[in-house]
Amino acid sequence: MGSLASDYMLDPAVAFLNHGSFGAIPRSVFEERVRIQCEIELNPVRGLAVELDAALDGARARLGSVVGAAADELAWVENATTGLNLIARSLLPRLSSDDEVLVTSLEYGAQQLAWKWLCERFDVGYREVALSIPGAGADALARELMSQVGARTRIVLMSHITSDTALRLPVERISEELSSRGIVCVIDGAHAPGQISLSLRDTPWTYYAGNLHKWFAAPRGAAFIYADRARQQALDPLVLSWGGTDRGDSLAARTQWSGTGDPSAWLTVPFALEFHSRRLGGLAPAARALLAEVSSELSGLGLRPCALEPDPELLMASFILPDRQVSERLEALLDADRVVALVKHESWCGPLLRVSVAWYVTRADTDRLVAGVAAALSG
Repeated sequence: MGSLASDYMLDPAVAFLNHGSFGAIPRSVFEERVRIQCEIELNPVRGLAVELDAALDGARARLGSVVGAAADELAWVENATTGLNLIARSLLPRLSSDDEVLVTSLEYGAQQLAWKWLCERFDVGYREVALSIPGAGADALARELMSQVGARTRIVLMSHITSDTALRLPVERISEELSSRGIVCVIDGAHAPGQISLSLRDTPWTYYAGNLHKWFAAPRGAAFIYADRARQQALDPLVLSWGGTDRGDSLAARTQWSGTGDPSAWLTVPFALEFHSRRLGGLAPAARALLAEVSSELSGLGLRPCALEPDPELLMASFILPDRQVSERLEALLDADRVVALVKHESWCGPLLRVSVAWYVTRADTDRLVAGVAAALSG
């Protein structure tokens, strides 16, 4: 783990190359969350009823200063999946059977399932567009997607950075064109915040849901929805409670209290953002350089990268494995050597290997991965 060994609670015997799935919480961030929980327990009425709204508002303001949004343009949710479900359940009842939602084949599987099920529930068309992987680059992906937008299309769902294939989609360019056509653009930002720079208010997407527990070092349970105040009026809380029914209020005011829960993950976000800025920001260039090195080595072994034009800001990369036999051998070899990386079996493009090189990953960790891939390929 190098100089970051004491900052994380990861098992030092494990080469952890799958930060992209659930993140890894820095020790000090974990301890700050526990401190907040203990402080609330000193007087739960004060912590949850008297002081909570102001504290959550302040935490949103701090987040907004980092992601380029006003505090009242953000609302807390537990994860991007929750945020996207809120958006889908709010918008789809307003559509009809003559309308459709367009979703790309690169989307996170849980979102494909959720939007398809909800479209069927509300009698709205659902269409999944297959995008080419490996493709010819961001411009080609944008053209490929826009060529599928039709007269019935009312909503397009797409990821800022795709989960399994680790591709940065040109969502800014696509959102601008969709907006000019009056089409709602919903962005799954599960992997973007903290991995790439954001200025949410400067891009014409309609709704954005992002995680903070992956690349911004926040605790699990910290995520957000972004929308300007006018568009927030179309959104309804998943749980109605105090303040949840007045559409004139901000989405944050209508969702911050949905019954008794644990707000400590959200309240820890300012501390996590400070840790990210102070401790991790300066290490990102070295992590990206290490990702470029291991990507080159994996390509040299014959694996095809999903991104033919690697994005220099990303800390993840994915590769297409030759066949299922290789992927099964690789899973067994990595497990035996305690190397954690994502191996997925996708019917539409074949088995994939995704590598995350977070700030704490060392050259020794990536060497173990490359050795495992070489052994799996040799059979």
